Amino acid sequence: MAHAEGTVGIKAAVRAGVDSIEHGTMLDEEGASLMEKRGTWLVPTLYTFQHGVENGTGLGIDPISAAKGQAILAAQQPAFTLALKHHLKIAYGVDDDPEFVSKEFVTLVHGGMTPLQAIQASTVNAADLLGTAKDTGTIEAGKFADIVAVSGDPLKDITTMEHVVFVMKGGELIKDEVHAKK
Repeated sequence: MAHAEGTVGIKAAVRAGVDSIEHGTMLDEEGASLMEKRGTWLVPTLYTFQHGVENGTGLGIDPISAAKGQAILAAQQPAFTLALKHHLKIAYGVDDDPEFVSKEFVTLVHGGMTPLQAIQASTVNAADLLGTAKDTGTIEAGKFADIVAVSGDPLKDITTMEHVVFVMKGGELIKDEVHAKK
């Protein structure tokens, strides 16, 4: 994988044979076509940049970096639209505090994915990218299952992905707000 934001870096990384581009913020038509042709994954980390710009210097970001963030953000949606147009393989990922991990779902949907596509980016697609699809990514007999449940239907309202009420990891109950209230 390569952390690549600019057009030159994205194309150089794809030509070098990386499996995935993290960010891809300045993706252009040539880069998107190249990624599509080579089957290169995109992990867009949309919320990471939006969160940084939204909070700017309040997060301790210096003014020069905040200005760079504004410029990057202006290119983000056109690049993501190209990724969708070229049917790039997209996996879920963030470069942010774990507190904000679930916000990427909303951002992917606002960017143009369906709620189901955003959920699949974090499950089956992520497993495929990581080479673990034989053992993870779907709930099936014989696979490892870390399971979360949310407080509503994320296919109708993706923001429910921010309200996890149940977590099971490796068969061990980690969080159960559903039964704790009864």
